[in-house]
Amino acid sequence: MPDSSLFSTLLACITVAMLFPPSLRQSDHLPIVVSVILRYGYYGDYQIVLGTNTSRLLKVSSVFVENIRVRDRVQQGILLYGFLEKPELTEEVTWTVSNQLFVEEYRTQGFSFWLNSGSSIRMRWGANNGSFLGLKVALIKGVESLDVLQEDVTKHKYSGFSSTDGDGEAEYLVKEDNYYYIGVVNLNPQSVMVSMNIDISSKTYDTSKAITNCSMASGLCEFDLPFPRATYVVLMIPSGSNNTRINAWNIEISFVARVVAYVLILVPRTFPYRDQYNDDDDDTTTTTTTNNNNSN
Repeated sequence: MPDSSLFSTLLACITVAMLFPPSLRQSDHLPIVVSVILRYGYYGDYQIVLGTNTSRLLKVSSVFVENIRVRDRVQQGILLYGFLEKPELTEEVTWTVSNQLFVEEYRTQGFSFWLNSGSSIRMRWGANNGSFLGLKVALIKGVESLDVLQEDVTKHKYSGFSSTDGDGEAEYLVKEDNYYYIGVVNLNPQSVMVSMNIDISSKTYDTSKAITNCSMASGLCEFDLPFPRATYVVLMIPSGSNNTRINAWNIEISFVARVVAYVLILVPRTFPYRDQYNDDDDDTTTTTTTNNNNSN
């Protein structure tokens, strides 16, 4: 089965290339621009953060990538699974996080998770001083939104739950794979201590049909991608106890390029003057014929 994501990936790259200045969008420059976007944009090296009980899916085009390497420098035994077909999101892990949060004035304090669609969150909280005035429990999707909130908690708009009697609870069903932040936003001019209890039912991928698996207990996992199929990779944190602390690991992901694919993209750029030489030959022939006619 060919890689069904190939054309969509190229189309996305060309669309991005259209945002460049006109001088770079000329036909002879376009293959270079597309190649750079593919190699250092779509398939450039990057880092992701994996947390407790994370199960995260990556889709990689084997047309442009020959090998994927994942490194865990802390060597916590994170698991890598490789698939030829997209795995099903049918498994479930239930766990609880409980903690006392000390929140300074006009600051936020909380937890971040990667959650897949279909997961659910149930939160219960209580302020130790018996009053929840000026406090809100925030639920934020996406790293960028969290960065904005942390810059200024008084201006950022977010989904929030509040209670004035010191206690509260709420539930949330995850509809999109993403990072989710749950925390207390303190809009008071003094610090406060809040108890937080979070029950999470996290959807995870079924790994029974994986064609390969690897543990990063030694720090590094590699996976050669079969050509020319779309390949799926699942990074998974082994399930801990039902009651656990939040941990986070920085994982380095790098892609080894399939060089022949980039060579084929750059072939039109390699011979940019071929048509020009043909045109010059045609002009020369026309001129010679004209001169011969004039001589006659």
